[in-house]
Amino acid sequence: MLRNRSVPHALLFTGIDGIGKSSTARAFTMMLNCHKKQEFSVQDTCAESCTCRSCRKILADTHPDILTIKPSGSLIKILQIRELSQKLLVKPYEAAMRVVIIHDAHTMNPESGNALLKVLEEPPEKTMFILITDQASDVLPTILSRCQVVGFNPISQENIRSFLIHNKGIDSERAAVAASMAGGSMAKALTLVEKNHTKPDPLVFRLFLFDELSRLINGSTFDALSFAEKISRKKENAISALEMLLSFVRDMIIYPFDREKVINRDISDKIDGLSGTLSTKSLLIIADHITAAHQGIKANASVRLCLETMAIQMKRI
Repeated sequence: MLRNRSVPHALLFTGIDGIGKSSTARAFTMMLNCHKKQEFSVQDTCAESCTCRSCRKILADTHPDILTIKPSGSLIKILQIRELSQKLLVKPYEAAMRVVIIHDAHTMNPESGNALLKVLEEPPEKTMFILITDQASDVLPTILSRCQVVGFNPISQENIRSFLIHNKGIDSERAAVAASMAGGSMAKALTLVEKNHTKPDPLVFRLFLFDELSRLINGSTFDALSFAEKISRKKENAISALEMLLSFVRDMIIYPFDREKVINRDISDKIDGLSGTLSTKSLLIIADHITAAHQGIKANASVRLCLETMAIQMKRI
């Protein structure tokens, strides 16, 4: 787009979390406004080494013409879009191209979406928009129709593993496990290898969680409620635990058919042992219950209630 001088007034970046959508938005914004842009080539993968005044300000989040909107609570509210519209009435202070970056664009409700639509239909001069979301289908159709979509693919396991080893100094075995569990997300891989004294090691917690899943499937209703209590203490830990549980169930479904496609290969013996106790139909139902709990918690439902409901339903299978 830069090479062809064909930058549209609105882009929509889509793809799973942790694959570089926000980083690319920032780098693209820098390239649009860089005072030394003639030094960059199309092959450059990152503009963050530039030391010009504009790039330094963008990196420091102090550039007056680079505007960022994020959800206020769980939604991007109409008041935020109205405030943005007022700012856009004034010409850019110093940027060659003013850029509005809207994170989690799918959290706009119809009111805020319609307010933004008016701006997109008649964009101010020297202003472009970059909207960021997980899935294009989650964005209001009227907004989507006025954006050029740029899809971001998940990062390969090998690239994640190599980055963890060579850039983060992670040992090869730990890096391989994290890469297989990351689902193509570099951010998730980094979280998995992070060692923090205030919370359990995610890879150690994974082994604990598998043992708890085995106890839940083979145990009593008391075990189900105990399981829910253990992982409901922190919302972020609960979400991570449910994602791990889903990867276990996926592996148990796939294991009898294609062992090479198993994510948690280092515990394939445990996957094998547990998968033989449940039918594929039962595992698919369990996956549905885990997914429902995950969605409920993300929608700000009670963490404890979602997990207890999930655990009890799983016991009834």
